Amino acid sequence: MIAKMESHCPVGQKDWKAIDKNFKGKIIKDIRDRFVIPPGVEYDNQALKCANKCWRQFKYSLKLIHYKPLEKKLDDMCNNVPHGITSSNWVKLVKYWDSDYGKTMSACGKKARAFQNQIHTSGAKSFANQQADYIVGAVREGNASPGVLNKASEFLGKAKHQWAAPSVGLFKLNSDASCCGDGVTGLGGAVRDGNGDVLVATCLKIQGEMGVDVAEAMATRHLVVIAIDSGFNKLILESDCRLILGMPVIVVGVGHSTYGKASGQKIM
Repeated sequence: MIAKMESHCPVGQKDWKAIDKNFKGKIIKDIRDRFVIPPGVEYDNQALKCANKCWRQFKYSLKLIHYKPLEKKLDDMCNNVPHGITSSNWVKLVKYWDSDYGKTMSACGKKARAFQNQIHTSGAKSFANQQADYIVGAVREGNASPGVLNKASEFLGKAKHQWAAPSVGLFKLNSDASCCGDGVTGLGGAVRDGNGDVLVATCLKIQGEMGVDVAEAMATRHLVVIAIDSGFNKLILESDCRLILGMPVIVVGVGHSTYGKASGQKIM
């Protein structure tokens, strides 16, 4: 969502390098204010890398929807400013798309993608998770090489940052929210038991644009209601949103106790 905010990532800039360092500093600050992220420059760079990717995808989606040079005149496209974007930045972006340089860069990108012969995604399971599964399997079978063993020790060192199953008798809730574009927000989450098995999963698409904190709060509330309606009453709420962890969760029409607070979690 930050990548779609004019105050952080103005679309009028032709590439990520052209965005002012003050904007990038603001992006890092806002992300750290809202999410639990370990300290370190490498994590700041990763956050900016993700923002850059989302920003480019956002501009690409705008181009697919609004840039129709064969159907509309340039002035008409410039005057059709999407919601949430300033007129000055929108005109700069449309004129960049319509410039010789912009068309040349677009053609180069299409040509480069046409030459790609390797898949860059691995479906529902990421390459990192596939690598972790391979390492765990090799260690268990006793045929891990020294390099694999070193990797295994790295994973163990990072295990404290990974998802952990709740104690027996408790149920952990993990929720998240995302902006789907065109004024649509997605809410989702899952309830797991002490074995890590998913007992309830939900997703919901709602109309309307909102801030990150509001969307995260709505996703949390939605999952809490689903969990309680499903008969679960000993719940742990886990979130990467600092605001959610620092405030009570109110569920209208559903009775439950006040929550205690744990590290990175809320216990209900």
